[in-house]
Amino acid sequence: MHKIHTFRGCGLLRAHFSSLKCLPPRAHHFASATKQRAYLGVTAAPSSTMRRSLHWNLPDELWGAVNAVSAGMSKSERKTFATSSAVCKAAASTQSASDMDMPSHLPQHIQDRLNQRPQLQGKQLALTLVLPFLTCVALTLSVGPASFSLKWSLAMGMLYIGQAALLRTLFMEQEFKALQVTEAELADGDSKFRELDGLTVHYKAAAPPGGAAKAAGGAPCGLAMYHGFGANTFSWSFVDRRLAEELGATVVSHDMPGFGLTQRSSEVGHYTIQSNGRIGRLLLDAELSAESSPKSDIDKASVISIDVQAGDSDRARQQGARPKRILVGHSLGGACAVAEVIDHPEGIDGLILVAPAVVAPLFSSSRGPSNSGLCRKEANSMSATFEGPEKVQASKKRQLPAWLRGAAGALQVLTAETAAAFARCVLWLLQPVLVLALRSAVRSRAFWERGLGSAWFQKTGVTPSILDAYRLPQLVQGWEWGLLRFLRARVTSGQSVWKALRSGYGQAERSQALRLKAAVAEHGIKVLIIHGEKDALVPRWNSQKLAALLDADLEVFQDCGHMPMEEMPDRFIATVAKFLPKCI
Repeated sequence: MHKIHTFRGCGLLRAHFSSLKCLPPRAHHFASATKQRAYLGVTAAPSSTMRRSLHWNLPDELWGAVNAVSAGMSKSERKTFATSSAVCKAAASTQSASDMDMPSHLPQHIQDRLNQRPQLQGKQLALTLVLPFLTCVALTLSVGPASFSLKWSLAMGMLYIGQAALLRTLFMEQEFKALQVTEAELADGDSKFRELDGLTVHYKAAAPPGGAAKAAGGAPCGLAMYHGFGANTFSWSFVDRRLAEELGATVVSHDMPGFGLTQRSSEVGHYTIQSNGRIGRLLLDAELSAESSPKSDIDKASVISIDVQAGDSDRARQQGARPKRILVGHSLGGACAVAEVIDHPEGIDGLILVAPAVVAPLFSSSRGPSNSGLCRKEANSMSATFEGPEKVQASKKRQLPAWLRGAAGALQVLTAETAAAFARCVLWLLQPVLVLALRSAVRSRAFWERGLGSAWFQKTGVTPSILDAYRLPQLVQGWEWGLLRFLRARVTSGQSVWKALRSGYGQAERSQALRLKAAVAEHGIKVLIIHGEKDALVPRWNSQKLAALLDADLEVFQDCGHMPMEEMPDRFIATVAKFLPKCI
């Protein structure tokens, strides 16, 4: 079930939606405006009236996505978060993405399709101008007033403009659709397609040179990579092959349903974060199985990965035959990887979260040794800043009787389901408007320039080839409907209200982050969090809180934005290589 939070007065806010900057849920309920601005670098907070009047109901995992989209829609330069005192900083990489060997360019005929701006043909233009005129004349002759009427003239003028605009839109869509092709026609030479549960998934797999991937213990080793909102497998092309070579591991990345070249299914259930988390795991198991011998235990991976039992997993671990699996998720992809760890933790050895869109609870308290050193100290000080007198209330809340906590959880689920039902109705009613808005935004090169510019610290690193790689999926037939179903899935739990209520009983305060904490603790899963110091979409302090909660390693890249694997690939690979031995 999707947990929906209320965003109030999100960051730098003007009257226009395009300037909306979202901060994490719950922060707005407890943080004082002065201290909030000090930590987040917000130079101006919205007025109290505006904070009371604006309520943005958004799922946690769309936190960074909303900031990126709002940056793309904004006409002005995007501002970035100011960072707090320098802690946990390692040496910044001096290599930018533009200095390294870039992923291959798109073929020229694909670039031509991508950059072509259709124009109305002569016949279409004539119909656009003449048909509305004839309609207005026919109406005037049949039911119009006998003498001149200013009101009638204005009405006919508005009708003419509306008809002309509608016809122009329809004709332009015909021209754009003529440019669209199938997913297979846009695939690269190393692209692969595999059908999973009726969905054809596009993915890429990089294997180490000289044979099957092997971890230090001799078992197969693999990494499943999950990209973020608006991205595709290209996001991992800066590091995937080099990771396979340097780690001796199989590296698999796939396009999330709704993005890239994965099939635009009509089934909304394919677009949930749980479904995407499952896809990455199954694709990794399939690739590991293909590389192993027929008699190997890994041949059954694609079958047992769903129903594997803890005892079998432990025995396989002792025998050294079970594959070592590491899930790697960026931003929204981090939420997908976390969902897989929560739902199917058996057989997962490590989790790497890159600028994760996983909201850390403000009132969490972690005990035990920490791998994140000073970062935990700063995160705890942040917690103290936000908590204040509410910390006592939170402590009391944890002492409520079990039946009352269960009732609170059920009420929370009922509220979320009601909000989700309302959101589904709104999406259905606004579907034509949303489709037109999506087409207008995604087809604009300036939209991508501003959006990616807000994600990168060094905006000059966003080259034309990078822009084209992100824009490519707009050539897929039906791409806008896939994205619309993705948005619908964000507010759809995929289960009946009664089942959701039963599952929600006793789940008060059980956010995704807290459920992840329980899963990694129970199964001994190692966690690494990587975050750019100058990330303008998901603030660094959230990852610091999350690292403290999970007792995870935390690496903060200096002079880096929301895309560490693209902005600093060398540093990213070195960090993952250093972390891997802890997982095997």
